[in-house]
Amino acid sequence: MYKQKIGISIDKNDSVSIGELLQIIKNVGFDAISPSLRSVSELAEIVNIAGELGLELQSLHAPFGKAADMWSCDKNVFSPAKKELLEAIDACERFHIPVVVAHTWIGFDYQFDEKSLHYDNFQEVVRYAEERNVKIAFENTEGIEYLLGLMEHFRGND
Repeated sequence: MYKQKIGISIDKNDSVSIGELLQIIKNVGFDAISPSLRSVSELAEIVNIAGELGLELQSLHAPFGKAADMWSCDKNVFSPAKKELLEAIDACERFHIPVVVAHTWIGFDYQFDEKSLHYDNFQEVVRYAEERNVKIAFENTEGIEYLLGLMEHFRGND
């Protein structure tokens, strides 16, 4: 058998405590989790309980509500989005989580223009992650062209 871990993404669930949720996840056979970052204190609780249960933290899902703002040239627009990603990377470094998962776009209302793609904000985030030995897993739910643009831009980057 391969040494693969079977993991599941988790998010806050108000019907059960974090401890109960993680115990259920462990009981049904998962080996790893990928929590969403809501707050560092909540993440610390997840990390502690996961450690007690022997659940590995495979990745951390960064906030994604402002993902489309990362493509803006307007500092007032992109700064809050970039700050969220940098904070997620800091949390990964602090809690020894090897990967941060980041959306490259959010929302269905967009006009894709390949000639106007602005990579500077992502370049800074990628460099920041590299300095902290955190990998970024870019993902998409909408706007697949933006994911493709980033994958091509960072081709060959670890």
